[in-house]
Amino acid sequence: MVKCCCVYKCRNVCNSEARAKGVSFFRFPKDKRKRRAWTNAVNRDKWTPNEHSWICSDHFVEGWHGDDPGDENYAPTLFSYKKKRTEDDFDREQRRLDRETIRALRASFPLMKFLRPKRLPNFVFMLRGALGE
Repeated sequence: MVKCCCVYKCRNVCNSEARAKGVSFFRFPKDKRKRRAWTNAVNRDKWTPNEHSWICSDHFVEGWHGDDPGDENYAPTLFSYKKKRTEDDFDREQRRLDRETIRALRASFPLMKFLRPKRLPNFVFMLRGALGE
């Protein structure tokens, strides 16, 4: 059986390339408390680890897991899919929501399609203010 990391979007596989990068693989611990901490950290829906579940060292701060529950390496903490959202991400999300609102308004009110597209964002902004959002 091939060792591969069970973390979402992690592509590490135990091979010569991983060894060259210094990536290690760890089985889920037998200790119930630590195993639960690791399972919660992985955060996969309706999934429980088995004897073939591995986590790579990329998900631990120092590349190794610790035994002390107060230690930051007690459970995996580094996940690339949990990146911090930037201001640009929030702006992009707001523009997407505005477009969806405009589409919904145009579908609900036939006269809305006669408004020029440049004025619609202002209309959405005023509508949001009137609704108290």
